[in-house]
Amino acid sequence: MNSLTQYDAVVFDMDGVLVERSPSWVFDEATVGAFETFDVEPREEDHDVLRSLGRLSETEVGRFERRYDVSADSLWAARESLAAINQLRAIETGEKCPYDGALATLDALDMPMGVVSNNSQQAVEMILRLFDFDVHLCSWYGLQPSIADAAHSKPDPRYLRRVLADLETDTAIYVGDRATDVSAAHRAGIDSVFVHRKFNDEETFETPPTYEVDSVRELSERSNRA
Repeated sequence: MNSLTQYDAVVFDMDGVLVERSPSWVFDEATVGAFETFDVEPREEDHDVLRSLGRLSETEVGRFERRYDVSADSLWAARESLAAINQLRAIETGEKCPYDGALATLDALDMPMGVVSNNSQQAVEMILRLFDFDVHLCSWYGLQPSIADAAHSKPDPRYLRRVLADLETDTAIYVGDRATDVSAAHRAGIDSVFVHRKFNDEETFETPPTYEVDSVRELSERSNRA
């Protein structure tokens, strides 16, 4: 990657790019808590079903609702709310922190910036504000707490297109840590940067990223290069 000067905006993923990914207990406990909220004793395999409701067909979701006599949307909303609270706990215990140089990178980039995340909108707003990322951003989107919106997780480009419209950009670039981020950028018609992390060495790409970096810090180092 030689320079960012050809782009007029940058959009970031959040978890795995600006801040560390959440430890697994964050979502495991949220799933258990969501079932407990509705006094439901699920089968063990249905813990995994709840985690993936946004990827299930209407028939499968309906079968799940009939099994427990509870709205899947209500369960999902409860899980997302509890997961946001658990992420705050993880931040307080030092298990979820900003990546070194992430805030300085946003401070150094002199262009409109946004965030698109598969995390919930509640968690995105909380985390961006808590770590002062929000003051550098023009727009940010997470997922709304519904099964229908969960289906728009990346690689679906819905929210990436929405933030691009907000930024009124002609030549933006999207920075992510997953193959789904790269695919979302491709589907939205923009270039992508793949950030290498210890956990994503085995990612396989539907479409290769435009650039690859080892740290978001490299973006600021290249922001003024011709």
